[in-house]
Amino acid sequence: ENFSGDCPEMGDRTIPQFTIEFAPDTPPRPPRSSNRLSLFGGSLQTLPAFRSLFSPDELQQLLNPSDARDVASWWSSCLMIVCSCAGSGVLVLPQAIEYGGWVGIGFLLVTSLLASYSGRRLGDVMLLTYEEDKVIYSYTDVGYFAGGVWGKRVAKFAYTINSAGIAIALSVVLGVNSSQVFGTFPRHVSWFTVGCVCLVAPVAIIFNKIGEAKYASWIGCIGTIISCILMSVVCLIFAGSYDGIGKEPFTHDWIQWKSLPLSYSLFTFGFSGFSLFPNLFNQLHNKLEWNKCVNCSMMILFLLYLPTGLVAYVVLGKFLDLTHNAPPVASHKWSQGDTITSILLQLPPTRFENALTVLTKISLICITVQTLSQWPIIIHPMFNSVERYRGIHDSKLNCGKVGLRLVLCFIILCIALAFPFFLEVVSLVTSIALSLTVYILPCWFYLSRYAVGWLHWCCCIVTILYGIIGSITAVIATVRLLTQIKSYPIPFHGALT
Repeated sequence: ENFSGDCPEMGDRTIPQFTIEFAPDTPPRPPRSSNRLSLFGGSLQTLPAFRSLFSPDELQQLLNPSDARDVASWWSSCLMIVCSCAGSGVLVLPQAIEYGGWVGIGFLLVTSLLASYSGRRLGDVMLLTYEEDKVIYSYTDVGYFAGGVWGKRVAKFAYTINSAGIAIALSVVLGVNSSQVFGTFPRHVSWFTVGCVCLVAPVAIIFNKIGEAKYASWIGCIGTIISCILMSVVCLIFAGSYDGIGKEPFTHDWIQWKSLPLSYSLFTFGFSGFSLFPNLFNQLHNKLEWNKCVNCSMMILFLLYLPTGLVAYVVLGKFLDLTHNAPPVASHKWSQGDTITSILLQLPPTRFENALTVLTKISLICITVQTLSQWPIIIHPMFNSVERYRGIHDSKLNCGKVGLRLVLCFIILCIALAFPFFLEVVSLVTSIALSLTVYILPCWFYLSRYAVGWLHWCCCIVTILYGIIGSITAVIATVRLLTQIKSYPIPFHGALT
């Protein structure tokens, strides 16, 4: 049945002509929508049939109900994204540029642009869930909403592998960095790994919702900025005091074809916070500010990564490659560590050697603090996924939740002790799962739910192809990297087998 006509004047507002359609009891869900978010806020096309009926304040109240789920502002969510990506990204960024050569800098720009685009498209899909009165709790929910059963399965696989893999990598790097701060690396690295995880696990368990970790994200961002500045200063002081700059191994390549896929893996790892996006969107106070949140976070990450990575590569060049700079007394990279801070501790002696060591250790302390604050944020999606499976995700923090989270933290710690290779874990996680959550799934979900023009269609296809090709080549390069491991550290002994 249809009714249409002009409505009389009501107070100081005139409601325009409208049409009411009485739908059947179970109407078919429209497969696609034309509503989407604009670049830096809400689109004027969102909910067009209702905008003319309400004042701006009333419309804002409708789109942002004051319930328990809306606890985070856009800038708080932005800092949380930066904290979940920046610390680990900074640690691997110079090696990522070295693995690609000068072309690797272009990889950084392409990766940041595509990550920002796919993050906005994922926001469009998540906004549609609210327009259809559905609530999302995880990446798996978005996959089921946009891709059906197969979307749910693929999203759940990528979502779980991402959260667990990144938590394992962070546990490894926590042990390496903290033991280097105290000068006991590699003998006591396993004990430091256990100590750091035991220190940060209670914080992760206490947070019932990810929005409650906003203060940890502030600490992490400050630590990352200080660490980036100090690492750049160390590189510049070394460049001014060492006569071997420009000679082997401090030289550069335009491109390195064999290690180029590893460059893709490490750059993608620098934007690894996508598994948090549904949780952050669910707790964002104003859903229409999601694109502002994504764009600002990706811009901050790019501005952090580019100067740090560029200065380190210009000064150190091939010295960043762990296969070139292994000292004779420790021929395996386990004896050096595999992050930029570990490499800075291996620099040849100069007249400022003591000052460089102090600055590097201060940078290590800052990045360790950042990683400690990043760990609870990163592991929360895995908590959420397992709790959804057990049916206790909506409950308050209780003994059941605490016990389950303790078990998950213990499993992460055991894997980190059994496989303490940071770069290998990063490459493996990126090639298997991270490409799905960052590039492929957001664009797939967007195309399946929206009727798009040719420009968005081409951008989505390019992003998906970038993820697929990069993932396949990264798997091959990671397998080659794993076969080069010729010795293995015994946990809690520091010895090699």
